[in-house]
Amino acid sequence: MPEKIQRIIANSYFAAEPIYDSNIENGFYNGELDLVSINRDNIIQKEYASNCTFLGLNKAIVPGAFKSVTGPVYRQRGYSIMMNAIEYSGLLSALKRNDQELLLFALADNTLREDSSMFYNYSKANGIVNESFHAIRLAPSFKYFGLSQTDIRILLLNQIAIDLPKGIAKKEYLRTLGGNHLIWNNEENTVQGTSYSVFGYGGTSFVENHPVKISEDSENGDTYEIDAWFKFSGNEIFSKISFDFPDFHNLLVKAGYSLDKEYRYSFLSASKLYTIFVPSTDALQEIKADTLSGTNLENFVRLHFIEDDMIFTDGRLTPGYYKTACKLPINGTNRLENVSIYIDPSVDEIKINTLNGNNFLTVKESETSNLITAKSIGEEDTNSPNVLSTGVIHQIDKAFMIELLDIK
Repeated sequence: MPEKIQRIIANSYFAAEPIYDSNIENGFYNGELDLVSINRDNIIQKEYASNCTFLGLNKAIVPGAFKSVTGPVYRQRGYSIMMNAIEYSGLLSALKRNDQELLLFALADNTLREDSSMFYNYSKANGIVNESFHAIRLAPSFKYFGLSQTDIRILLLNQIAIDLPKGIAKKEYLRTLGGNHLIWNNEENTVQGTSYSVFGYGGTSFVENHPVKISEDSENGDTYEIDAWFKFSGNEIFSKISFDFPDFHNLLVKAGYSLDKEYRYSFLSASKLYTIFVPSTDALQEIKADTLSGTNLENFVRLHFIEDDMIFTDGRLTPGYYKTACKLPINGTNRLENVSIYIDPSVDEIKINTLNGNNFLTVKESETSNLITAKSIGEEDTNSPNVLSTGVIHQIDKAFMIELLDIK
């Protein structure tokens, strides 16, 4: 049995603090920082010593590492590299929590060795343990890369989703602990990051991940085996709009919001998430958007930016009023308040209504919807690219007109 597994089992039966009668009822933290509750009927022996209390039990205390989403990785053979990576990264405590449902996507030892994307090195001399991880790039040229604790954390955080798929929409967008999004395709039974997974470290051959469930009794979610690490692209909002939607970008430039040297729109916050409904060229021409100017133009373009939420066509969010970046005076005063639009995020579509409740616009799941943007927050000393999702873009065939929409 691996030494780390022995340690986890032993620590699960120790508590750093005295256990009182109230702890039996309410629970206590053991040496693995698992909250343990004991049924009084399972206590078959009690001994009190000068520096400890001994409780003999007739039922095992199962470590949190064994019964959470990490269970298959820690209990089954064939996932030792992944298990040691979780230990090395310090993420086990986060993966054992029961306050949210998690999805853990694990890679088997054989897969990691075959594509050379992660190796675990272990040695022990004179009681001192040395651990390290590395990867090998196979093509276009052989190269060795050491993987730091930061590299391992980045990789693992983006292998863990904080939402479970519902299996209803064609595609579902699951946020990871690393701040990115996974795309779960229910029609093709595939899962990927915002970029295609590849074979090997820095490889160029695409791998299609078909998740296979390997957990049966996890208390806080599900665990799946896949064949390659998830990958994520770092295409920012400014770059995506200016390149793919130049007519809408030109309106933002005309409104004075485009900061070309900083590659951003001035009214957007770096700390917020956004949903952007970008009118097509035909939609802009239909309302003669190029004739707008001044405050009218500013309000028009900002009305298409939803703040604080990333709304997808997977029906995970509830219908309601969502705040836009457009601000208008309140009751004739000089105080400005964000305009909110009523949006219904349904399955495979997003509905937006008119003032009288009729349908104004429906955004269907398509190649021009659910376009995820991201920003790079990479560090110089890491070999794992680190990006965060910043927004999602939907192309629409009808521009927003504030006087026609259901707003507040």
